[in-house]
Amino acid sequence: MEIDESKIIYICEVCGAVRRYKTVQEAYDDGWDYPPKMGVWGVVSPRKCGNCGITETAYWKLATGVNPVLTEHEKKTIERIIGEPWSVLEK
Repeated sequence: MEIDESKIIYICEVCGAVRRYKTVQEAYDDGWDYPPKMGVWGVVSPRKCGNCGITETAYWKLATGVNPVLTEHEKKTIERIIGEPWSVLEK
């Protein structure tokens, strides 16, 4: 599937930062962990900015089993990830 890279809305699941970039390479260079450079659309993995750590992500909670109870915010994050890329594209 081909998408317009400039339409992707980057949302950090940890701090809530929201950014836009012209290309996915720019986002990656700025530290974002986001598909298609990091992970795959629709598969749960970290969706975070370069200022935040992986240990605060829903992915980390699920992968490590540290705290198996998800918060409402984490549930919404996972719903958004499952709906990608459409859920993070400018409408």
